[in-house]
Amino acid sequence: MRKVLLGCLLGLTLSAAAGELPVPPPLQDQPVSLQKYLKTIYNNWMNAPHYSTGNPNAVRNGTPGDVLWATFGGSDRICLCTGSGPGASTAWKCVVVS
Repeated sequence: MRKVLLGCLLGLTLSAAAGELPVPPPLQDQPVSLQKYLKTIYNNWMNAPHYSTGNPNAVRNGTPGDVLWATFGGSDRICLCTGSGPGASTAWKCVVVS
């Protein structure tokens, strides 16, 4: 019984930490600049590059400006989706990171 409860508690903790934060409440008595700063942190808290194990060029869809961390050809690379237009594109430019 103890193991089941511990497992449930661990599962709840991991699921809470793994994904979504609740929207912060409005801060009525704080300056607007602080409210905007905290809102920016909330909106971008999960802004980490995705990871790929192959060359994304002509294979992976992305919107222009998307960033991707890729490992292929024996090197680690940072890739940027360079397509034109607002829609999805498969054009990527990658730079070796040493």
